[in-house]
Amino acid sequence: MRKIPICMTVKNDIKNIRRCLESIKAQTHPNILIVNDAFSSDGTFQIVKRYADIVLRKKTTIAEGRNLVLDYALKNFRTKYIGMVNSDVILPKDWLKKAVRIMEENKKCGALG
Repeated sequence: MRKIPICMTVKNDIKNIRRCLESIKAQTHPNILIVNDAFSSDGTFQIVKRYADIVLRKKTTIAEGRNLVLDYALKNFRTKYIGMVNSDVILPKDWLKKAVRIMEENKKCGALG
């Protein structure tokens, strides 16, 4: 199975980031975590560095950061799918596996939420 990039931008979310990143790392489908830290000042960046496979650090809005990590994934990975996650989301361990299965079974499906 190919690794699927999971992208995120975060700024100052020390309350949620560790649990979110742990839930991504616990996925049953192989993935590569790409995170843009938009210059957090609350310790979030230190946590991101411990969990993310690729760390970008650009001063962006959250929306600009999403575009930045998505663009990075599109340019650097040959993959059929890319995941996008917000920093306050805790994923079930089979989230990515189920998402891939649903997309594979429903060829007209272009996105999942």
